[in-house]
Amino acid sequence: MKVFHVLQVLIESPEFAFPTYTHKDSPILDPPAPVDELPCGPEHVTLQFMLGTLPTPEATYEDNDKVIAELLEQLGCRSISDFRKLSLERILFVIGDQLTVERIWGLQYLLCQEWNSHERLDFTVPVFGWLHFAMAFAKSLHKQYFGTNAGMGLKHAFTLLDRKGLDKRVTQGPFHDNLDRAFYHILEAHLCTCWLQVSGASSLQDLRGRTPEQLKTLAEKLVLEHASTDAMTTLKHGAGEQDELRLQTTMFLRDVLLYVVLDRAIKYGDVGLMEGILPHTLLRFAGGQNSNYTIECLEMLQGLHKEWPPEVWYVLEMGMTGYDSQNW
Repeated sequence: MKVFHVLQVLIESPEFAFPTYTHKDSPILDPPAPVDELPCGPEHVTLQFMLGTLPTPEATYEDNDKVIAELLEQLGCRSISDFRKLSLERILFVIGDQLTVERIWGLQYLLCQEWNSHERLDFTVPVFGWLHFAMAFAKSLHKQYFGTNAGMGLKHAFTLLDRKGLDKRVTQGPFHDNLDRAFYHILEAHLCTCWLQVSGASSLQDLRGRTPEQLKTLAEKLVLEHASTDAMTTLKHGAGEQDELRLQTTMFLRDVLLYVVLDRAIKYGDVGLMEGILPHTLLRFAGGQNSNYTIECLEMLQGLHKEWPPEVWYVLEMGMTGYDSQNW
């Protein structure tokens, strides 16, 4: 998938002029097959119902318990028989940000000695939302590569691009959208330069004379030599003085390309690819001392591979619209 994005940067560049490219219909330039994509069609549309808002601040576990009780009432669970059926036959997934998941886990821990499964909230499975997961990934990249205005980190790029409001990591406002857009623009600039370096061309327009097979080979070479762990290892242990700037750039391209791959997988519903990225993000969050999302990654992997039966993890793989995102 990284190779495809590298190809996409080239063919979408104005200099390449893809609409007039001789081999524009080549299947080699098509997106790779998904690992495990959500099914599409009218029969796969997930029914959605808006729940009413509640005037509860959720400042304490008591408030969290109250909110769950009121939401269950909105869902029609009011009698003892309703609660019994919910506790014995149903599972309620609660999807939200990391704080929501942590609060529900804490509430279940406090209620673990109650008499029945309803009071213990055994039917509740808290799961992080992938938007919040991607936001945490982006903030991790921001923290690692921010740098200084005089250096070659994100701060330097933000200044050159005149991007305001990206110095401090915040949750409110358009920070994530602006940071996400900046990642794509900075990555595009780096990759365009790398295309010239691996191909030996003087401009991207010169690459129009290459066949799709040649372009794909160059894209694979670009990822291997400029955006991979192998490239970093070669730079670290190669002969001569270590090029710190290139090493930092290679690591940045490797990590931001992974972010882009995750972003695309979420948009197009490739849940298999999303699952495959979890071990990589686990190491990132652990190395970045983000204990909350380190635990989230571990819990998700534990549930998918050890605890949840197919009937449970299959529910997590669902589309909300029923559209094929590739062709929508």
